Amino acid sequence: MGKSTESREDNNSLLVTDKRTGKTYTIPIKDNSIQATAFKAITAPRAVGEREENETYKGLRVADKGFLNTAVIQSQITYIDGDAGILRYRYDTQPITYIQTKLTSM
Repeated sequence: MGKSTESREDNNSLLVTDKRTGKTYTIPIKDNSIQATAFKAITAPRAVGEREENETYKGLRVADKGFLNTAVIQSQITYIDGDAGILRYRYDTQPITYIQTKLTSM
């Protein structure tokens, strides 16, 4: 994942060129997502005057303040659409409150 490459191996991938080093990386796309850890392979030497805390030699970090575009986990049980405020059991039309009501009435 996130390895340097010379050619496009897979159309279902993200091709990233790091202009700091000139290296190109192919990052696989699965279920319209990429693994954030793939960016750890994109490293560079520390630039003159750059903060040591940036740790560029350890790879890129992904900043997503407020988790606006972050999928924490993939679930086979629930479906969440944060923009629409939807939380469903599986992918059917039952809201998660349906299960809560059913369980508390037992």
